[in-house]
Amino acid sequence: DVDIRRSRRFRAPPILPIVLYTGEQRWSGATRLIDVIAGGEELKELLPDFRFQVIDFFNCSDADFAVPGNFACSLLHVVWALIKGLPGAEFAGIFDRLRPFWRPCEVELLGSVLYHYACAEGRSDMAERLYDVLRPQEVVMTEPEVVRKRFWEVWAEEGRAEGEARGEVRGEARKELQNLREQLDAIKAFFIRKGLPWEAYATEIESLRSHRDAAGFLVDLATSPDTAGFLRERFGH
Repeated sequence: DVDIRRSRRFRAPPILPIVLYTGEQRWSGATRLIDVIAGGEELKELLPDFRFQVIDFFNCSDADFAVPGNFACSLLHVVWALIKGLPGAEFAGIFDRLRPFWRPCEVELLGSVLYHYACAEGRSDMAERLYDVLRPQEVVMTEPEVVRKRFWEVWAEEGRAEGEARGEVRGEARKELQNLREQLDAIKAFFIRKGLPWEAYATEIESLRSHRDAAGFLVDLATSPDTAGFLRERFGH
């Protein structure tokens, strides 16, 4: 309201600086805004000097968040439980304290994100407990399909399949490399046995990309009636 702002009774809303600290060691940094501003001491007469409240998450206890009916405390409690890595049942119990605030879509979104995070991280204990808390809330969810599957089972199965596929790919790659190395050794042995200048062609031959290419080259070289001419034609020297 313009009239209120022009009034002598107008007061600006309070500014409360808060630091959410999640380190394992206790906070040992500054607690005044002026201490983290370049030239703060020289300009302290002109700068606002806020003392900020440090919330030392990791070193908080469960009781520090016990403020009934306070959404901010309940939300911070969930973050604290996540950082502490509490077991699934304890974590779900803390998350369930958001029940009185469930209507806001942000809480639904938070639950969904945490649920999928737990699935992706393989925290089946946390995922299952969250599932038990989230599933009954479907009646007020805008997108209830986010918990209609036991996603940790799906993710686990997909993860196993992907891991097996990666293992097969790595196994095939190792096998291909071994076969290529064997073919290159055979080509080198052929050069030496036939008195051919291996060093003159070693760089080009060792750049062959697959054991099939190397095997084909060896067959062509061994069956050529003029090996020196074949090499000149193949490599240009």
